[in-house]
Amino acid sequence: LDEYRNASNPQLIDSDGDGTSDGAEIGQGSHPSDNRDNGQPIPESEKLPILLAVGDESISKSEDYVLNCFRIDPATGNEIPYYVLRSGGQGQYTEQNVNIFRKEDTYTFQIKWISSSYQQNYNDGEPDYDYTLKITPNSEDVIKIDSLSATDWRSNHFHKLIQQNANDVNTFHDTVENRRFCVMPKFFMINLISQSTMHPGLAILKGETIGLHLNSIDGNKWTPKNLLIYFYNRKMQYDMQFGEWDYVGTFSSSTLHHTVKTSEAGVFQFKAEIRVIPTEPVDVFFKRKTDEKIGNFEYGYFKKGDFDCVGVCTDQIQLDLLANTQMFYGSLDYDFVNPQPAAHGFPSIDAQTLRCNIFVAHRGVESGANVPKINGLSALRWPPLANEWAGIESTSLIPGILSTNIQNWKLVPQNAPPEPGWIIAHPSPGDSGHCGIIDYDGNGIGAGVSGTVNKLFDFSEEGTSRFRKYEP
Repeated sequence: LDEYRNASNPQLIDSDGDGTSDGAEIGQGSHPSDNRDNGQPIPESEKLPILLAVGDESISKSEDYVLNCFRIDPATGNEIPYYVLRSGGQGQYTEQNVNIFRKEDTYTFQIKWISSSYQQNYNDGEPDYDYTLKITPNSEDVIKIDSLSATDWRSNHFHKLIQQNANDVNTFHDTVENRRFCVMPKFFMINLISQSTMHPGLAILKGETIGLHLNSIDGNKWTPKNLLIYFYNRKMQYDMQFGEWDYVGTFSSSTLHHTVKTSEAGVFQFKAEIRVIPTEPVDVFFKRKTDEKIGNFEYGYFKKGDFDCVGVCTDQIQLDLLANTQMFYGSLDYDFVNPQPAAHGFPSIDAQTLRCNIFVAHRGVESGANVPKINGLSALRWPPLANEWAGIESTSLIPGILSTNIQNWKLVPQNAPPEPGWIIAHPSPGDSGHCGIIDYDGNGIGAGVSGTVNKLFDFSEEGTSRFRKYEP
């Protein structure tokens, strides 16, 4: 029975020729038909415990099944018999924790119908194919691809797959036995590499090439030939929500690498769609590797594991403005309760004075942009206010003339998607509004009444925020 379960040769004492007998390997927890273990027990850190179960728990208790487990040969992509779990007979159900799988390997699983106890006078003598199947990896280092329910990674379902008029043996073979469940090392990140040195926060210039690489938990020791990986991105829209996923290209199955030359500016998210033929696909997303925090201070809402982005800028001044702004994450230099010293050609301001527009103006001048002085009583000394950046208050010096013009800063059409390094302004009629610089992920970086420079203001609120782009 142990030889049958472990797919070893009952006519040989040592099936894999590694110097340790099959019986000894089964007893110590190594695999008798896999000589990569050199006859030694699998180290605990490399073990992948999987709960396997198969059988017929239905009221009829009529069917007999076997669960075949295969290891994918990384050199050929072929299935190698690895383990077998039998339900135990017609109407029986078997559940077993198996500890001979490895985290670094890819495995496929096939449920196979054996026989039925139904007689001629019941169900027209036809099997009903009821079954229970469990393939539950006990590790966060792997993912399970379920060919029948791609979102149910911990499969513990009882259902009747074959419905009315579709319960003959051939149909079961076609719809179930020819499919596979798959357990593979988890791809835990998509690495992004630009031809140039990336600015902080994953921002690059339009036209630069991004290299994307899928990293698995084991350092990509395996590259099965039946692995297909498709690459998609989606772009942030004018309302600061992301659009539909667009197909961009295919990863190399041998290098798990893909390059794409950016052809448009904006804020993008990325994902890889992984398929191991003939299973259903699994999506792996480009995600944040850290929380948005400095020490104990959270300057943004996003956490490690949330979607991350790549910002693509049209020109260098946007990149410079973005980089200079990011250096102030969590800064107290624009604390609302203290006076603001004169800097970058603009005068000092008193304590308890809103200064988001001062922060934006300082960063613009610091980056080489012209920020005009359009406000002041006796003389024009101050930069545009938030509502002026947003285009709801006139910037004209002539009373009664409504103008949204700010020299060198174009008010972008309302349906235009945002770009990193643009100014974003949220209007507030009858109040002061708020403004900041668009970060690589589309959120605004600004200085507010909280006392810190942060990304905590929701610029997408009400869908009324407007963007300004610099045009020398």
